Amino acid sequence: MGESEAPERRIIFSLFSAALVLRLAYLLEMSSGPYFVSPQLDELNFDLWGRRIAFESFWGHSVFPRGPLYPYFLGILYRIFGHDYFLPRLAQSVLGALAAILLYLIGKRTFGRPPAVLGGALAVAFPTLIFFGGELLITSIFLPLSLLTLWLFLRWSEEPRRTGRLAAAGAVCGLSALARPNMLLVAPFFALWSAWVAWRAGLSWRGNFAGLVLLTASVVAVILPVTVRNWVVGRDFVLISSQGGINFYVGNNAAATGFTSATPKQFRYWTEYEDSVDLFARRQAEIETGRGAAEGRGAAEGRGAAEGRGAAEGRGAAEGRGAAEGRGAAEGRGMKPSEISRYWSRKAWDWIASHPTDAARLALKKALLFWSAVEIKDNKSISFAARFSRLLTVLLWILPFGLVAPLALVQMVRRRPSASQALLIGFVICYMMSVVPFFVCARYRMPVVPVLLLYAAHWVVEAAGEISCKRVRAVAIRLVLTGLFALLVWVDSYGARRVMRELRHEDYWVAGNGYMISGRYEKAAEYYHLAIEEKPDYADAWLNLGKTLIQAEDFEGAAEAINRLLAVDPDNTGGLSNAAVIAEKTGDPTRAEELWRRALDLEPDNAPALLGLGDMLRVLGRLDEGEALLRRAFEIRPDDFEAAVGLALLYRARGDAGSLTLWAEKARALNPEQTDKRLKEEARPKAN
Repeated sequence: MGESEAPERRIIFSLFSAALVLRLAYLLEMSSGPYFVSPQLDELNFDLWGRRIAFESFWGHSVFPRGPLYPYFLGILYRIFGHDYFLPRLAQSVLGALAAILLYLIGKRTFGRPPAVLGGALAVAFPTLIFFGGELLITSIFLPLSLLTLWLFLRWSEEPRRTGRLAAAGAVCGLSALARPNMLLVAPFFALWSAWVAWRAGLSWRGNFAGLVLLTASVVAVILPVTVRNWVVGRDFVLISSQGGINFYVGNNAAATGFTSATPKQFRYWTEYEDSVDLFARRQAEIETGRGAAEGRGAAEGRGAAEGRGAAEGRGAAEGRGAAEGRGAAEGRGMKPSEISRYWSRKAWDWIASHPTDAARLALKKALLFWSAVEIKDNKSISFAARFSRLLTVLLWILPFGLVAPLALVQMVRRRPSASQALLIGFVICYMMSVVPFFVCARYRMPVVPVLLLYAAHWVVEAAGEISCKRVRAVAIRLVLTGLFALLVWVDSYGARRVMRELRHEDYWVAGNGYMISGRYEKAAEYYHLAIEEKPDYADAWLNLGKTLIQAEDFEGAAEAINRLLAVDPDNTGGLSNAAVIAEKTGDPTRAEELWRRALDLEPDNAPALLGLGDMLRVLGRLDEGEALLRRAFEIRPDDFEAAVGLALLYRARGDAGSLTLWAEKARALNPEQTDKRLKEEARPKAN
């Protein structure tokens, strides 16, 4: 090993080790919090999708609604090592540590070693990089892939005649697009930059053209198998994923805020987990076009999520077992996913065309929010999550985005960039432009954060040089520009901080859900009470508080919570169903039946109500009535263990050995351990 290689290897080892240690320390802290073993919303979506890939169907059954790379990352890990919530986060921590090394290598080629070392060190400890590395989200793999893409392009630019490097860069760019398809909107910039670099290097126009063809082919070669797969399983031409149209509409309509993925209304359902945005896109498009109106089993427009037993409610999505890959998404019925996407794209473009001024204002708002010091939440608030990690709390104070962004912006605009700097600046601009047409939040700007850290490090190194050389005028100009950009970043013109504060009740609610799912009912109740303090008429918090207290067998407290819910929302079927559970548990089956039937009058396919009433009637010996209800519940939710084992017990009570065997096997397929335990129950009285 040469003398010059020794410090390089020490730097790389130090960056990797420090980054990994901090990330593992963060995971250790968060493992005792509410989120670690209780994924919700998008994290649950990807977790269930990964489980399906691992244990049910590797190829899936329908067009991909989102970029499939991350679910397959999870699925392969689950298949090899079993389902576990620590292992993928450990793998992501390693990827995050490797990202710090990549940033150092990019910085060294672009600015030299001192800024590169400092930039890598900032990546080691930057709080949002650590936070998202611990989430079961696309960001954890997309960010390292985007950095690898940049590094490969920089390596190629050193020797433009080495086309293999260009092909590798294109392939990784395509792989990045399989994680987050908006990377395809950045790909044309990479092609233009490559052509410019090749022209500057003196390549002939034929050589330049051949390079562009090779770059394009390498991107296409990675994406094409996914396109073919979508056609084979869904008979629909979808390049990567089908959610682009609805996401574009969510970001461009009269009610759009620019920083929320909320749809105009939500649809309830009683089947497996389904992304609320994808569900809205399909159901509402079918209703508005009259093509295959929302007749999906158990689907109904409503509030909140399906009240699955023991499942915390997500916004518009049942947080129970099942798949998240898009099963039930227009598979040969109604509109195809590509048609749904085009429908919502057209609606968004129609609004833009008819309201150009409003659309321009909204686009400007999103562009400014992209640079805001506020960490705008999507599923989870970073600042709220920090209360479960001292490390994250400290780092958020020391290294906020609002500190890094002004420094980076100053450095990017101060002088004419070199070719390598042009690549980084162009990536930041083009990636921002690929996000702004949709909606902005902290996690969607994360891919540009490492580049900003590198430029902020360059700012520090250059400023130190100017101060040491006593270049007063240069320092003054630098500080003035930094102050101007700080105003851009810190002035909250659109009230994002206020909105985040107003949504604090949701943060408490999500934490409560996590505690409830993991069986920590006392902590769950504590956080639901905090949510209610923030918003006293918060129906979802009252409902889940009642469900938590039922699980804890505090029926008096549960009744009080459910009564408060029904005072706010008398037709809340979740409240009626849980009031029925309380009545049954406290010895009033007549009242319980009345409440369950009222819930079913409001929502005939309410699977929890069908299950609850059917099981109670089984216990009371009204086997024929119970059978019909339990069968209907299982039809709606074919993965419902409680319905399957309830039918097995019912047929045992009836003395029907054949049906008992059939339903016992169905229950065992869903939960073998609990099936054997439940079947040891004392036989119920037979029907008269």
